[in-house]
Amino acid sequence: MKQNEIHINIKDIKAEPIIANNPEAKFRINARGCFYRNFNEDIIESSNYNNNTIEVNLSRDGIFHLLPESLFFSENRLLIKKRKRNKNSDIIQEDAIKEEIKKQNIDRKQLLVFFKYFDNKYFNSNILLEKCIYEIENNSFNILLNNFFDFDLTNEENQYIKKMAPLLIHADKIRGELFLLQKILSNVLNCKVEISRKNLLNIELSEVITSLEFIIHKKDLTLSEYQTLNRDYKSFFEFIYEWFLPFEIDYVYKIKDITHRLVLKQTLILDYNTQLLLNES
Repeated sequence: MKQNEIHINIKDIKAEPIIANNPEAKFRINARGCFYRNFNEDIIESSNYNNNTIEVNLSRDGIFHLLPESLFFSENRLLIKKRKRNKNSDIIQEDAIKEEIKKQNIDRKQLLVFFKYFDNKYFNSNILLEKCIYEIENNSFNILLNNFFDFDLTNEENQYIKKMAPLLIHADKIRGELFLLQKILSNVLNCKVEISRKNLLNIELSEVITSLEFIIHKKDLTLSEYQTLNRDYKSFFEFIYEWFLPFEIDYVYKIKDITHRLVLKQTLILDYNTQLLLNES
């Protein structure tokens, strides 16, 4: 899986935890067998079945695949009588084997449709179990944050802080590890984040302090979008500063669109803080 220019191996992640995070959507699964499992994620592909249901193809065995094949197909049906061999076979002419394969393919599709109902029932029970686990974990986690970090996640409105808050229990390992923090921020903010370190002279204290500059790469933002992000990022980076940065380090953050080029007769926001206006008179 490609995300934020980092390759994340998700082949061992099952479909249930992913689907359980979408409580409003309805899903219908198709078990395609384990043939693709060695080089594919559990979810092969998904598509809209109708306006209310998403159809998901899974690289796992269904009930049909787990049952003995002899329950539905006779091996002798694909053996051809030649001379004195295969006396128990049912097909005499070689051309007939093609018709037999077509018939078995049709029968197989009908059996998959029959067992699909039971596969979905079993899958939905796993989804309900996954949601119960999430609920128990979230309740326990909120208690943990309240008691040990004096942080109430239930009343938090900032979407970025909500994503970052579960890492509070690992704050001692993340604090000061700028490379790790950079990777985390890139995933939480869903964009490229750079961190640069600068040494600044504090005249009042007559000492040099270290300042970090967080550069958040966002493309083609309008002025209103920038203002909304800047407001959300302000409280988010205050949270980062409190929990994940060493106390002797200062910080600033900037939202940049480095790849945006100047095009004549088009409005351009330079560094998202200066707007170039064209005089039409």
